[in-house]
Amino acid sequence: MEIFAGRPIGVIGTSASAPDFAGTVALMVQVAGGRVGDIDPELYALGAEQRAGRLPYQLFREDIPGFSGHYSTAYTKSGDSTGGFDQVIGNGTLIAKNLVFSSGATPAAGIPETPSNP
Repeated sequence: MEIFAGRPIGVIGTSASAPDFAGTVALMVQVAGGRVGDIDPELYALGAEQRAGRLPYQLFREDIPGFSGHYSTAYTKSGDSTGGFDQVIGNGTLIAKNLVFSSGATPAAGIPETPSNP
């Protein structure tokens, strides 16, 4: 919920999630003690691990209904045959504390402005 012109309004999608995700990555940096690099490959790999039932914790909430105007969510529950990545909510809604404090933290990024961290 955002406040606009003194009135609460509902905000959904990237407008709502991007600031939260940026805060989550900032916490990851703090816990790691330095840069964490590109975390996209790790997020998708962890989503696949959760769907396969190989994570000891839940990282993404998957039982969220949604419709983008073109796609509907396919999620029911983690590990269910109808679950998986979909075009509305991707891997699902991130459970930030489980990512920030997971043992599979992303490796530190290289030196800025170099091939390892362009």
